[in-house]
Amino acid sequence: MKPSGIIATPPASAFGMDVPSPCIKVCTLDREGVCTGCGRRIEEIAAWPQASDEQRRRIAEAARRRRLERLSSLQKRIGR
Repeated sequence: MKPSGIIATPPASAFGMDVPSPCIKVCTLDREGVCTGCGRRIEEIAAWPQASDEQRRRIAEAARRRRLERLSSLQKRIGR
């Protein structure tokens, strides 16, 4: 049987991690060093592999707030 080329990624819990990465594979940093895809700062991205679940939850929440702020700012600029 020929491989399909699709690689299944095991869930984060398979690696002992309960908090999934917010990464959405759109890795581009803005002028402030914040990823335009996931909303994490470069320091948070670098710290993620060694972070505890509690630290990851805080990072993920801060990233979520940044994404929402960015969206709100963009909507204001285009008049929505």
